Amino acid sequence: MAFDWRTDWKRPALWGAGFGVAATLTLFVGFALIHWYTSRPKAWNADVLKGISSTASQYFSFDESDKVSKFKGDGFDVSFIVENKTGKDFTLQQNTIFYKREVKSQALEEIRLTLGHPYAIPAHERAEVVARIESSCREGDSDTGIIRERDGKECFKDALGDISEFVAFDYDSRIRLNLPKPSFYAGTESTSKTSSNGIAPDNAKPWDEAWACSEAQRLTPICKQSKIELDQARASADGWTPVGPLPTLLRPPMGLVLDPSVETCTIMYQWDYYCRKKGMNK
Repeated sequence: MAFDWRTDWKRPALWGAGFGVAATLTLFVGFALIHWYTSRPKAWNADVLKGISSTASQYFSFDESDKVSKFKGDGFDVSFIVENKTGKDFTLQQNTIFYKREVKSQALEEIRLTLGHPYAIPAHERAEVVARIESSCREGDSDTGIIRERDGKECFKDALGDISEFVAFDYDSRIRLNLPKPSFYAGTESTSKTSSNGIAPDNAKPWDEAWACSEAQRLTPICKQSKIELDQARASADGWTPVGPLPTLLRPPMGLVLDPSVETCTIMYQWDYYCRKKGMNK
């Protein structure tokens, strides 16, 4: 059969056009799949950090003119001991979001726990991470109009008594951190503090007591000059400390020192009063 270029050229042209359309569609679908895979959120990684323990202690504001109580319970500082299980340093960001898991429903609900600053946790080390929640302990009687300051344990039960654990999410690094339910620390425990679970100068080994008092002597003037929690400084200088043992802090690794944060300065004022009373600080 003779080749008629006027009619038979259409068949290869149609084949070529079909192949080009198919190739274009294949590339489009391929690029779409790549875009979907690379833009989807990363899975939460729960293997980087591990929550070891947690305790909650009440924090106060001081008002000389307050007729109910000069020391007003404003909330709780929840101290978590967190372990970095990796070989790289990790920084838990200040915008980390905390959730509580309710005992009855086991559902997660966002809770207003906030970090005062980012926390650096060295590789294969444990560090203390302190989160704060506001929760007033004031209670008024509608019939009598009398306002009273409730007991710290009672306030703790209302604020944090209905949870089985905390779960923290660092959205910047997609890190998930499960944290145990805190126990309320009211200063009644008599267990010895060590450098692994926190120390205080009133219940520590001699070398840890010396370190605590030297840090209090170094940081107290820095905290005052920075005007950090000056009401707490005045209260501690007048001899006020929480009922029972002093609050504890983890001793940082060798070569590192404590920073004058709000939490640290509040504790340093109390440590400094204790150390001066014992004659260890001037």
